[in-house]
Amino acid sequence: MNPFRRTTSGRERVSALAERLIVSMAGAKVELPAEATPDALWTLGIAVAGWWLRGDPEVDSVLRETPLLPVLFEVFGSVKALPLFAATAARATDYVGLSRGSAEFANVVKELGAAKLQTALGNVLFGRLQTQVLSAFPSPPGLAETVSPKPKPAPGLGVPISSREAAGRAVSQAVGKPVDAPTSVEPPKVSAPTMALLRTLYREDDIRRILKG
Repeated sequence: MNPFRRTTSGRERVSALAERLIVSMAGAKVELPAEATPDALWTLGIAVAGWWLRGDPEVDSVLRETPLLPVLFEVFGSVKALPLFAATAARATDYVGLSRGSAEFANVVKELGAAKLQTALGNVLFGRLQTQVLSAFPSPPGLAETVSPKPKPAPGLGVPISSREAAGRAVSQAVGKPVDAPTSVEPPKVSAPTMALLRTLYREDDIRRILKG
């Protein structure tokens, strides 16, 4: 996604503004219903963008490809917080500006209410509109990651490896040479009660093997 790209047509203007709206939606501290899938939010973004930009001949021409949009436009007119959300995203020149739009989107959700938003996004008519929007305005690359970013693993975590293998790799990286054999790893220290329990269950040789891993 590149919400601040230069646009040269009505279709690009609508798509670029929709991307800005999506970024603002993603940054809002609100809980959205399960119906708010990436494609559903993209449809909503295109709808708000088209509603805000309507009146421009090039924009109006491309919006005719989604004949169900005017139905949403009528609904948008009654949402008091929507104009400021759309205006904030449209006027933003960087991501700081879009973060202000996040606060405005939170106001939109607060005004509508979670139940009404869930009903709207799950409506059959909205599903038909989504099909039209995705045909006229294909979702941009990176949409899903923007809307639902995957948690990043903590530094140093990756594919699970054994403690001995990890120790060997650490030494290899430190000296810049391959490690022929894993380095020795001290057996973990256990408390006296734990040792007493182990001794009731296993022989001493088995306990030493368990502690060595």
